[in-house]
Amino acid sequence: LAVIYATLISIPPGYHIGGDIGIWADASPDVIGASEASRINVELKNMKSDEPMLIVLKAITHDENLIFEDTYAQTYQSEPISIGPNEVRKLGFKVMSRPKILPGEYRIRISAEEVGNEEAARTQKSVSIKVKSPDT
Repeated sequence: LAVIYATLISIPPGYHIGGDIGIWADASPDVIGASEASRINVELKNMKSDEPMLIVLKAITHDENLIFEDTYAQTYQSEPISIGPNEVRKLGFKVMSRPKILPGEYRIRISAEEVGNEEAARTQKSVSIKVKSPDT
């Protein structure tokens, strides 16, 4: 019971845990206009206390007018990221709105998967970006 309590205390608020992977994410800024960008900040945590992990980060938007700066597409995938036992890696990427995007709230789904794990340790988190109307 003490081990479970210590593990829960070391997980910051807002983390989602799946298997041995913790993920936290936010968008900055979280309100943009047409033809503007936002940075998605992500923290990945290896919850294992004794083994390193290789993790691939994936993200998807659900609107053709919200794309990733690195790929100019609605999908993003990182190279494998090595994370030591109980370590945290911080990374980020940008999403851009195209000129024809409509005002509203858009979700970006972010997932992290362990490379080569048969049981597919995986977790995911969503962040929201609001697109303001041109006159605000």
